[in-house]
Amino acid sequence: MRNYRLLLFILSGLLIAGLLIVSAAPPAPPPTPGGNPDCTPTNGGVERCDNVDNNCAGGIDEGCDNDRDGYVDNTMDCLSQFLDGNGLLKSCNPVDCNDNQALSYPGNTEVCDQIDNNCVNGVDEGVCSCTSGATSTEGCSTDVGECTEGTKTCTAGTWGACVGAVYGNNETCNGLDDDCDGDTDEGLGTPITCGKGECAGTNGTLSCLNGSF
Repeated sequence: MRNYRLLLFILSGLLIAGLLIVSAAPPAPPPTPGGNPDCTPTNGGVERCDNVDNNCAGGIDEGCDNDRDGYVDNTMDCLSQFLDGNGLLKSCNPVDCNDNQALSYPGNTEVCDQIDNNCVNGVDEGVCSCTSGATSTEGCSTDVGECTEGTKTCTAGTWGACVGAVYGNNETCNGLDDDCDGDTDEGLGTPITCGKGECAGTNGTLSCLNGSF
């Protein structure tokens, strides 16, 4: 009987000690939502472009090539290589100047589309006849005489139609510069037969003077 009680005492002590050890152990960290519970964060848990899942979110190099053009976002920390948006391993250089625009990357050909296609010297350099938003009166009538200059506006590198212009007409005898060449009533005349006596039947020209013949 005494041995039996002693055995119960020992077993109880062991059980209490085991409970104390379990309760003192730190809880296991919760798994990363949507990620790999066996992943160990690197770079302080901040994702960078290095072909590694630094933040253990289940993806590699997310945010390094948002537009999938094969060039790394210039705002991201990139080591030597990264996994681009198409799953291909790429070099960190050269970097993308706009990672939200797939038509903008180093080496692309610049075209007139309001985008910095080649990541050099700005938007549409040397390829557009005009800069978007600009206005011009060139080739849009004239302010001479009865004419009025219009205005054309540049949209996506192309001049639009001339708006508000008044163009010239054929000159008439009215004291105005109808054809907008800087002269008034020029070249106008009406053939007539004039003269009396021996001069009768002589052909002449009735000229426009001060807006009337």
